[in-house]
Amino acid sequence: MQIAAPASGPGAPPTAYIITIGPGDQSWEKFGHNMLEIRHASDKYDDVAFNWGIFDFEAPNFYLNFLRGRLWYSMGGTTEAQKVIDGYRDADRTIWEQELNLSPAQVQALMDYCIWNSQKENREYRYDYFRDNCSTRVRDAVDKALGGQIEKRAATQPSNLTFRSETNRLMADDPFLYIALNYVLGHPTDRKLSAWDEMFIPMRFREQINEISITDESGREVPLVRNEIVLNASKHVFVREEPPNWVGWFTLAGTMLGGAIAACGLALSRWRSKGLNRSIMKNRLIRWGFIGLATAWSFLAGFAGWFVIYAWTCTDHAATHPNENVLQFSPLAMPLIVLWPFVLRGWSKPAKAAWVLTALMLGCSILGLFLKLLPMMNQINGNMIALALPANAGLAWAAWALNPKRGLT
Repeated sequence: MQIAAPASGPGAPPTAYIITIGPGDQSWEKFGHNMLEIRHASDKYDDVAFNWGIFDFEAPNFYLNFLRGRLWYSMGGTTEAQKVIDGYRDADRTIWEQELNLSPAQVQALMDYCIWNSQKENREYRYDYFRDNCSTRVRDAVDKALGGQIEKRAATQPSNLTFRSETNRLMADDPFLYIALNYVLGHPTDRKLSAWDEMFIPMRFREQINEISITDESGREVPLVRNEIVLNASKHVFVREEPPNWVGWFTLAGTMLGGAIAACGLALSRWRSKGLNRSIMKNRLIRWGFIGLATAWSFLAGFAGWFVIYAWTCTDHAATHPNENVLQFSPLAMPLIVLWPFVLRGWSKPAKAAWVLTALMLGCSILGLFLKLLPMMNQINGNMIALALPANAGLAWAAWALNPKRGLT
């Protein structure tokens, strides 16, 4: 909805509020949401809310643009703010309301900016999950009305948080997204943030402005937030205070996978030497177990490796490049999908090629581990190393065992 410029008139002075909505159940709701509400806006309408989080799954090429990092969002206004809030309450999401300590002139300046921004030619913007989203747009609008006071105070205030730590904290209850984001996010997500950067998360924005003071028109230092109330407290959404440390679980998963692949390969190698490879049922089960596990990991590692390279070199997702995980999930694994059946038949050249490829994969994994000793290689990817290194080791061990010539000669 496009909001027209209000006609000024008598009445209560306008007041501005930040409405913060906690995480929801859907994947795109995990980071929370916020909007700007202005009450007593004019005689024409009493209450207006502005929201910078509008997107459309049905938009042309939506998913392709998402993959390419060229996703467009828009902002809009509504005179039915209470109806919007009631919708979030019905979804059982936590809702906070913060009244801002702004003068009528500052509220009017904020309103004027939002009206300008809601015009058709101004409403769309290039969305970035970390640097330019629904929360940073609310932050920037309020900061503009305050003459840059929020940025001045928050940009130099250090934080122990990173884009990755916040992503892990909020995505921990969705294992698939947690793993996918951990492997695809690169170096840029591991730098320490400032308090200003933290505000890309609506809930962090709420916390930060509760602590900020501003200089009012009389020169006094006053809190930016005059009052805060909780409109709804979720009864089912649990939000972690810290990101989980699951390196142990990733190590266990990688070790079990690598161990199973290696054990199957060694068993098949011994039975082949005794001429049993076409006889007993137990041998057949081991063969199918090996081909299933080895092929699955080869496909997963190869696809993930190529996707990391794609995200690094062919998209506008700045958070994905560069990325050390290309050493753990290697494109070299993809040819193995074709090679494994021939390896099990005892063909010498495919077995030799599989051994070379898996040895290179293992070497890359070990290199990625030792590169962590260098200060510039500070990507936090312990989970990915813990999963991939033992899996690649098991694959290489099995390929060595199944190579009739036991090596390169």
